[in-house]
Amino acid sequence: MKHALKRFQQIKSRYRHHALFLLFFLLAIALFGNLVKPLLVMLAFIIIASFSTFYQNFFRSPINFELMKFFTVISGAAYGSAAGIMVGASSVVIGRALSGRLDQDTITSIIGICIVAVLASAFREQNIAFLGIALVLAYYALISFFVFLFGKNLVHAAFYITTNIAINAFLFINFGQTVLNIALP
Repeated sequence: MKHALKRFQQIKSRYRHHALFLLFFLLAIALFGNLVKPLLVMLAFIIIASFSTFYQNFFRSPINFELMKFFTVISGAAYGSAAGIMVGASSVVIGRALSGRLDQDTITSIIGICIVAVLASAFREQNIAFLGIALVLAYYALISFFVFLFGKNLVHAAFYITTNIAINAFLFINFGQTVLNIALP
């Protein structure tokens, strides 16, 4: 018993700072939960969306899988246009930097994703699956001119865009409402 008590004292002194941080964190959530949860969710969305394009460091694929538009629409619908813009623009810049693709398309993507965020906020009362698919289509309608203007391979670009629309449609139909419900304050 004496040994167990001594061991408990060692553990207590070693992890006191961790316990105090956890207690402070839980207290902050209890007191400011409506502010803390959106910030944590948005941070998670930015990190996940940014790393969703990381695979492009290892191989170039004509299939365009990314979560930036999905999380931008969810953030805009849940928290408003400023939050959607923050999630969308941040994840575009970080994702492109991580995958080594900071180029002229980055600005076009940021403008398109910001418009998507504003529209997601403006039409937040719509069904999230319908809204998400419509905004992904709107995004590509907005940026397609620039894709072709910058001299991209038309066949590759068409396949790239089509796969991204299909993947986002799948995500919004199957997971959109659940992720939105988790995100809502």
